[in-house]
Amino acid sequence: MLITHCQWHKLGIASNHGDVMHWFPKHGKNMDTFRAAVKALLATGSTTPSPTVPAPTPTATTGEEKIWKFFKDKGLNDFAIAGLMGNLYAESGLRSNNLQNTYEKSLGMTDEQYTKAVDAGTYANFVNDSAGYGLAQWTYWSRKEALLKFTKEAKASIGDLDTQLAYLWKELQGYANTIKVLKSATSVRQASDVVLLEYERPADQSEAVKVKRAQYGQGYYDKYASKPVAPQPTPGQLYYVQTGAYSVKANADAQYQKVKAKGFDAIIKQSGNLYRVQVGAYSVKANADAQAVKLKAAGFETYVTTTGGTQVAAGTAPAPTPAPAKKITVGSKVKVKAGAKTYTGGSLASFVYKTIYDVQQLSVDRAVIGFKGQVTAAVKLQDLILQ
Repeated sequence: MLITHCQWHKLGIASNHGDVMHWFPKHGKNMDTFRAAVKALLATGSTTPSPTVPAPTPTATTGEEKIWKFFKDKGLNDFAIAGLMGNLYAESGLRSNNLQNTYEKSLGMTDEQYTKAVDAGTYANFVNDSAGYGLAQWTYWSRKEALLKFTKEAKASIGDLDTQLAYLWKELQGYANTIKVLKSATSVRQASDVVLLEYERPADQSEAVKVKRAQYGQGYYDKYASKPVAPQPTPGQLYYVQTGAYSVKANADAQYQKVKAKGFDAIIKQSGNLYRVQVGAYSVKANADAQAVKLKAAGFETYVTTTGGTQVAAGTAPAPTPAPAKKITVGSKVKVKAGAKTYTGGSLASFVYKTIYDVQQLSVDRAVIGFKGQVTAAVKLQDLILQ
């Protein structure tokens, strides 16, 4: 019979101390599992344990550069990778064998001891112990069960970095919106927030936590993101922003005045038989492009060219010809000036000044007005207001 001291004590036989019951629960064991193991060993006819296959050893448990490259190879952009890594750092410090700190104390095991015990099968409560573990601090039983199964199929350690990355990527495919946002992320904060709120889902999802995780991610972005190489200017090459090219100088002068009126420092250059109205001369094309955007916003059609020319003086823009004044004719719509009289000096009703009439007849300075074909009055032409 296999029985502990405390169990014998209950029967009134032995002293009361815990013996193995201090340690069995920490390793997912109890007296029943111990008895079953002894029974199985005795059934083999030998008291010598059979040799076992050595537990797998993690090939690596950390490596931020490896993590960045893994997700880069999966097609994520730099914002997405940085936001994802910032969250993983907040969860585990990017250590794939990281056991949640509070469980190190309650289970009496370090990260390494816990990992080895799970790998060796001497700790059988990995799935249900609610301890956060690994890169993403997997905690919920179904996620830990899937992680354990994945690593066993890969014949890898539960704490192996490469295996956890592969599992994490597989798991992420089940978070459709998270993947969608990551693949089109335009900022570290956007990527970080979607991982925090939809994938990691910690108890604390406050703004302070969002900011802190995005800051972690920004650190990885600044360290690893691909920085565009600024194009080097071609020696002696200049770029001009052009708003028009005219064969007639007067037309170029008119355009020049319009551009100047909007606050731009325009010049006119002659090249061949064309007069070009241009703004600026830039050695860096990006600066010319930026100026072109401003001119377009002001309403000008522009393009960037490398063709300049010889600067010529701008002429004075011709004064605009005033539009001919409109005249009152038969059929015109008119109103009567307030206080006006009839053509012969008679008074008009007050409503007449508020009504729009048709001019029905004109004779020198005499106009007959009416409404809907009916004559209202004859008035002086100078007392009518054209509508």
